[in-house]
Amino acid sequence: MPPFFALTPPLPTLRWALCWLLWLCMCAGANAAPAPAALVLRDAAGTVPAWPAVTVLADASRQRTLADMQAQASRFQAPAGTRGTLGVRPEPMWLRMGLMAEHLSDGRWVLDIDYPPLNRLDVFLTQGGQVAQHATLGNLQPYSQRPLYTRSHTLVLDLVPGQPYELWLRVETAGAMVLPITLNKPAVQLRRAVDEQMLQGVLTGLAL
Repeated sequence: MPPFFALTPPLPTLRWALCWLLWLCMCAGANAAPAPAALVLRDAAGTVPAWPAVTVLADASRQRTLADMQAQASRFQAPAGTRGTLGVRPEPMWLRMGLMAEHLSDGRWVLDIDYPPLNRLDVFLTQGGQVAQHATLGNLQPYSQRPLYTRSHTLVLDLVPGQPYELWLRVETAGAMVLPITLNKPAVQLRRAVDEQMLQGVLTGLAL
């Protein structure tokens, strides 16, 4: 039987193997896309676009719950293609983003998804994995049951300043998933709604 040291690979072989392993790890790290940074909501901004913080995951089964998606959080990826749209998708899509109101904020922000044709949107605001707020939006919901009586899909979020949250959206629609998502201060949202009403009034007057 050969001595023990005879079973040990030669030193150059060990060095080559270690270099190969290190190279594989570096490649894996280079190919892994970093998770988008959480949105920091500053009152002075008034409006914060949400898309830079969005990651997405398809639900081919159409039966995944929030808990199912939370368990698969590592599979969410930044959306490819044009910002603000996922195209036409036969399956529901889940969107996930982190957010936090700055310490000086009053904590009240309005989620606005400004594309009325969307059929159904389930919105979950979570903190520490627990649901803090939940609402169902979409054009299939009766107008009287909307959280806010607006043309777009809106929901007031009550945030504790300085505390991290996650916002989860389940989107299901027969047409294109156009998702112009913003977080807005209530005064900014109200001013925008008033401007839209004035524009509609002018267009109606011109038509008459």
